[in-house]
Amino acid sequence: MESVEDPQQVPVMLICAVQLHRLLNELPPEGSAEAAVMLLLAGTTAVQRFGLRPLGALHRPERRSTDRIPHGLRHALSWSALTGETIVDQWLTGGAESAAQQALLSAYEDDPVGVAKTPELAGQHDLDRAIGNTGLASEWLTVALAAEHLAVTGTPQLISPETKGQLTLAVLTPF
Repeated sequence: MESVEDPQQVPVMLICAVQLHRLLNELPPEGSAEAAVMLLLAGTTAVQRFGLRPLGALHRPERRSTDRIPHGLRHALSWSALTGETIVDQWLTGGAESAAQQALLSAYEDDPVGVAKTPELAGQHDLDRAIGNTGLASEWLTVALAAEHLAVTGTPQLISPETKGQLTLAVLTPF
């Protein structure tokens, strides 16, 4: 989030995402959930200038179609300057069985990620399975939950929400 053009600018972004359903006249769609999430994103300069205490550092997200997921994973790991073996938690939406998530699991063979070595893939946190499809809020909800988990464990997190058959891949690390 740092501004390359003007180093004096201190960008800070407040993101609010809400998914609600019409509940007065009809039942919500099966497998759906309501969610609201709010995140404050700030670059290193803003963190230092305003004395913020971030839960973690979200590295540049990479959105990829199914056939480009291995490339996106390599880039996401590269932006974080970590090797995949250090990442034992993955936060996903779209369902672990989806074509995109299965393509990511296959990509772990060439770029090993610690999640794949957890017993019975216990490091995979499938939000759709756990709470239901949170629609518009799902991508930012994965970031928020991964940040909370990072604050507790101190270990890097892989974020891989699926939207319209594409994955957004990012790594969240301690700040």
